[in-house]
Parts: sequence; C-alpha cells; structure tokens
Amino acid sequence: NDPGKSPSLIQLALQRSRSDIRSKKMLNFDINKGERDAAPLQSKPFALPLRVPPSVTRVEIHKLKEQPKEPPE
Repeated sequence: NDPGKSPSLIQLALQRSRSDIRSKKMLNFDINKGERDAAPLQSKPFALPLRVPPSVTRVEIHKLKEQPKEPPE
C-alpha cells in the first residue's frame, strides 16, 4: 500500500458518493414532482386499462389463430 495513493483514492470515492447522492436527490425530487402533478389526470385512465385488456387480448388471440390459414406475405 503506497501511502501517497490512498488519500487520492479516498477523495475520489468521497467525490463519487457525493455526486451520486446529489443526483439521487435531484432524481427523487423530479419523480415525486412529476407524480404529484400527473396523479389527478392518471387516476382515471389507469382504472380503465384494468378492465380493457381481456377483450383486447381475446382479439389478438383470434388474429393469431386466423393468420396461419392465410398465405404468408
């Protein structure tokens, strides 16, 4: 262990962790702000897709079953 190298490594690690914490705080702030702003609008659309998929998937399954009969393009 070269005593001249260890301080710089520690300083690099401290700088890295400091910048990570800073970016995480900014990310959390942006995400929370976005969710808070969008929540009123999203609350309704999110409830609809839960009911929609069964019919949508049924249609897609029919398409998959019918395709083999058709000649490939």
